[in-house]
Amino acid sequence: MQIVSSKWDEQRVRIPGRMTFLPYYTASPWGENEAYFFFFSALPDFSRSWIHTWSPAERRMTAEFELREWNGLPLRLHSELLLSSVFLPERRLVLIPLLEKLCAVSLDDGSVTEVWRGSDAAMRLGGPGNLSRDGKLVAYAEYPQDFSVSRQVSLTILDTSDFRPAGTQVFHDFLANHFQFMDDSDWLLYAHEGSTETIPDRVNRINWRTGERQLLHRHETAPDGTLLECIGHEMTRGETVCAVRYPVSVLPGALVTMRTDGGAYTILDCDDYWHSSCNADGTVFAMDTLWWGNARRKTPREIDIIRIDSKAGTKEIVKTVHSDPKEQYRHSHPQLNAAGNKLLFIEDADDSATLGSVTLRTMA
Repeated sequence: MQIVSSKWDEQRVRIPGRMTFLPYYTASPWGENEAYFFFFSALPDFSRSWIHTWSPAERRMTAEFELREWNGLPLRLHSELLLSSVFLPERRLVLIPLLEKLCAVSLDDGSVTEVWRGSDAAMRLGGPGNLSRDGKLVAYAEYPQDFSVSRQVSLTILDTSDFRPAGTQVFHDFLANHFQFMDDSDWLLYAHEGSTETIPDRVNRINWRTGERQLLHRHETAPDGTLLECIGHEMTRGETVCAVRYPVSVLPGALVTMRTDGGAYTILDCDDYWHSSCNADGTVFAMDTLWWGNARRKTPREIDIIRIDSKAGTKEIVKTVHSDPKEQYRHSHPQLNAAGNKLLFIEDADDSATLGSVTLRTMA
């Protein structure tokens, strides 16, 4: 892999006194024609939160609405619900779970409308959610409020024209998560999630119409059964699935790729990778790094944002940032636009190591 250095234009989005963050990186926040993106802010204790839009051309915030319906929820639950949002750019609606309800927030006036309700008030929606490539379907899962009591996860596919269920699949006895539509929208990528050092079958897919399931990669093990690799933080675009082999593995940390049917498994690059994402055709990748396990990086909270272009065979450290990994909304979660020439990620605010800011970097 050739190491390169490009010129990048940078915009930082920061609101004094608030945590500023993006939805989970597998759901794009970009509006039509990438004229704007949406993001969230919250008071440090999440007693109040807001939704915003940012115009890169104008280099300014263009909307702000308080999400009063979510105020008062416990910090971690509040933040996880916002992170699970899905954007319908043509309608300027952001879908955000509110416990067992799915609500649509208008980016025009901030109004909130309940569009669907799960089957059980003891469950909550999450996932995070995901939108099909054509925008016609959205996937959300229902999770037990207390996973130690019930381990059932129910996946529901909704038609975005009327938010009526188009199909449901149920998972028993393990935490199924990270549902993502593939280019063939009958199939969704999903993760067997949990303690990574104990899971040999993280990356899977399911046909939500038929219920057919397929393991895409069984983790390598030693002859004595020792798990040699711990894989996770998968994403799919085009005909590609990418994931990371964490540096807590016996084998070196790496960016791995495969086809959406699990074929052509490839170690694309070895490094201390933490999360992985890709552009629309699955050829450009963005990762962040960590500093624990067998990582060669050892400075706590120091993270490299890395971009790899598989066609060009290039690798670039786009920026070195700092952030607190304790909560999901502080993870850097780098994500690319469709073309792969813009990067959004989270890092510490310039004036506070306890608050996050959103960074947009665009190739000059």
